[in-house]
Amino acid sequence: MKINRDQVILLFYLLALVLFTSIHEPMLLLLGLSILFLVSGKSFFYLFKKTVKSLFITLIVVSLSYITMGLFKKIDPNFLILLNLRVVLLTFMTFLMLERVNLFKALSFSKQLSALVAIAFSQMTIFRRTFSEFKMGYASRTVKPTFSTWLISLKAALLYFLNKTLHTSKEITNGMKSRGFFND
Repeated sequence: MKINRDQVILLFYLLALVLFTSIHEPMLLLLGLSILFLVSGKSFFYLFKKTVKSLFITLIVVSLSYITMGLFKKIDPNFLILLNLRVVLLTFMTFLMLERVNLFKALSFSKQLSALVAIAFSQMTIFRRTFSEFKMGYASRTVKPTFSTWLISLKAALLYFLNKTLHTSKEITNGMKSRGFFND
């Protein structure tokens, strides 16, 4: 079996994932993040922007909650730094890996993993297109958008996606079973 470039990068990514989750020294994590920034090259700004956009609200909520907890009991501020640094590092590293690796080639050694990636990508494409259609529909039907109309449309979209996910997962599971995917 010949190992391709994508498989090597995926293996390094998985090893780095284990390594960075086991490091508890913020300076080492900062060094690892700096190395990733250098490795990312020209795509640094794109990946960094993507990382910040995907984590900003979550890290703010978690950090503020942890700080608020400090009003009631003693907390370790180094833990908060370590947590935020690790989350940023792992997210940036994941986006970098996804930017550089063709998952279809990386998982080509397994027919079942390739099938799972194909199913996941097809579902992501369908959901991305549907979300885009929801956005365009909201923009075309709303003359003067308000926060309450936005919340109502968001509620409808979330309900639609939840129902679609449940229905699609049942259909996909049945299809996979009929093709012998689960060897129970």
